[in-house]
Amino acid sequence: PLFYISASCIRMDMMMNLAITASLVLFFLVYDNKIKKTPVTISMIYIFIGLGIYMKGPAGIIIPLLVIISFLAVEKNLKYLKEINFAGGMGIVVLMMVLWLFPVWTAGGSEYINMLLVKETVGRSINAVEHKRPFFYYLTLLLPILFQWFLIMTGTCIYFWKKKRMLSKLEKFMLIWFLGTLIFFSIVSSKLWIYLLPMAFPMAVLMGIYLDDGENKPTKYRAVSR
Repeated sequence: PLFYISASCIRMDMMMNLAITASLVLFFLVYDNKIKKTPVTISMIYIFIGLGIYMKGPAGIIIPLLVIISFLAVEKNLKYLKEINFAGGMGIVVLMMVLWLFPVWTAGGSEYINMLLVKETVGRSINAVEHKRPFFYYLTLLLPILFQWFLIMTGTCIYFWKKKRMLSKLEKFMLIWFLGTLIFFSIVSSKLWIYLLPMAFPMAVLMGIYLDDGENKPTKYRAVSR
C-alpha cells in the first residue's frame, strides 16, 4: 500500500523520493567503485539533492546528507567527503536554492519567504499545527502500510541484527538509509504515512539480500524465504 497507493496519486512525495533515491544510489555506486568518480557523477549527486529540495523542501537534503555522513562515520571514512567535493557540492545546492528563492522573493516579498521557510518548514518540523503525532506513530503504521512486506521485513531486521558484525558495505548503507529515514521522520513533529516513501527502496534491497541468502541457509531460513 505504501508504494502502490502513492504511485496512483499526484503527490510531490513521489518526485522527492525519486530525487533522494537517485542521489543516494549514485553516491554508493561512486563509493563502491561501480562507476567512475568524475566531476559529472559527483555533481549529479548534489543536483539530485537540490531537485529533492525543489520537490518537497528540507527532507530532500536532510535525508541524503544524514545517510551519507552516518554511513561514512560507520565506515570510519569521513575524509571521503573531500573526495566527493562536499563543500563544492553544497555550493551547487545553495546556488539551486538561490535560483529558486530569488524569483520567489521578487514575486511574493519577504512575508511569503517567511511563510515558506519559517512557518511551513521550521514550524511543521518542530511544532506542527496539522498532522502532529507522537514519536512512535510510524511504528504503529508499519503493519498496514507495508502489509505484504511486513513479516519478511521483520525477519530481515532480525537477520541483519544477528549479522551486524559481518555486514557488507551495501548492507550497512541500506540499513542506515532505512533506519535514518524512519528515525528522522519520527523526530519531525508533522507526520503522514506517505513521508516514509524514501525507506521503501532500501528495505526492498535488504529483503532481496535476505531472501537470496535464505536459499543457502538451514531449513528454517529457507522456508521463510520461500
